[in-house]
Amino acid sequence: TVGDYFETTLQSNQLEIDVNINGVLQSTSPFVKKLVNNKRRGGIVLMSSMSCIQGTGHLANYAATKSWNKIFAHSLWAELSPLNINVMACVAGSTTTPTYLQIAHNRNEFIELSPQEVASECLAAMVSGLPSTNPGTLNKIVNFVFSSILPVAKTLETFTTETRAIFGR
Repeated sequence: TVGDYFETTLQSNQLEIDVNINGVLQSTSPFVKKLVNNKRRGGIVLMSSMSCIQGTGHLANYAATKSWNKIFAHSLWAELSPLNINVMACVAGSTTTPTYLQIAHNRNEFIELSPQEVASECLAAMVSGLPSTNPGTLNKIVNFVFSSILPVAKTLETFTTETRAIFGR
């Protein structure tokens, strides 16, 4: 849900949690159990978002759910990689999905990737065996700078300003 948190409804936030967290749990659990029980190799990709780096104003609940996905993927990676099951968080930036195109009022095409580019880069990164990837060169740079160099307050301010610009808030 894009908007000021105080204007969102409990129901819309719960729906986002149901889709982005409960849906991931419900689909991942049986798949992992089948791979482990059958001693099979495999890979699982969980979608996250650049908003999970430090959070973002106007996307509070969404950013939190995507942060959960990243931490869940990292935790499963630690647990399952010794069993030859690779789990990766795909930490994507602005992706031109139908929903994004519908709600993004002032798009910044310089930072956007197509769903095909995101999927292609993520699947190519699976062979690295790393627990997460950021599709797109610019996203890799942004992730490094905003998670390793800049203070949290500056990251929040920058991400919130960009969110306002893109979504007209």
